[in-house]
Amino acid sequence: MEKIEIIMRRASKDSISETVLASFDVAHPSVLNQDKNILNFPGLSIHLNEHSVYRDRRLVLLTHREFAVLIYLARHPKWIFSAKQIYSAVWHKEDGDHGTAVSNIVGQLRRKLNPDDPREGYIRTIVGAGYKFEIP
Repeated sequence: MEKIEIIMRRASKDSISETVLASFDVAHPSVLNQDKNILNFPGLSIHLNEHSVYRDRRLVLLTHREFAVLIYLARHPKWIFSAKQIYSAVWHKEDGDHGTAVSNIVGQLRRKLNPDDPREGYIRTIVGAGYKFEIP
């Protein structure tokens, strides 16, 4: 795992001191990917401009909403989003049956991204909170 640190250096006439202001673990090198149109994770490649997803180098066909939910979560690995937040961001509506709509899309994504065991994979349910994208 890579690490990013923000360091403050103070120089005086006789010495230099350094203080680490913040330190971040980079979940995966895709965060630093030079090609900002592709998100790469172990076994998963999301091509944003092409609206295509590859699982173990095989094309996975997704609907528009499935793709939108996937990139919404994948752009922020480990962040937890409620069903309402996902619904608002992807459907661009505040009201509606957001719980059912989001859970159906997440279920479809799980089946398509990991057909052998949909419960294992990239999208985790956080009981009472929502969903998060997790790098296996």
